[in-house]
Amino acid sequence: MQQSSKYGYTALPREISRELFEQLVGRLTGDALQALQSWYVLDENALPHGEYVLRDLADINDKSFWGDKAAGTEGAQSILVQALKGCAFDTEYMGEGLSVNRR
Repeated sequence: MQQSSKYGYTALPREISRELFEQLVGRLTGDALQALQSWYVLDENALPHGEYVLRDLADINDKSFWGDKAAGTEGAQSILVQALKGCAFDTEYMGEGLSVNRR
């Protein structure tokens, strides 16, 4: 069962620092690594060193992002929530870190 189904929607960070992204690439594998590299794109114009930005959905019902409950497939959103759990992000936007257990 996806945690987001139990506790409601968990937002992903819109931006990930280049440094954190590179750390994540070094430790993630499989679907988590593929989702991270597919859904975050490098914005080299962000100062001071660039950052990775969550790409826009082509369609609000994009099953590759949300998954398909009827087919029993997990989407990138829930994979990324688990992969990014515990990472520290800008507290102005994400609080102290991404947590799927917040209510």
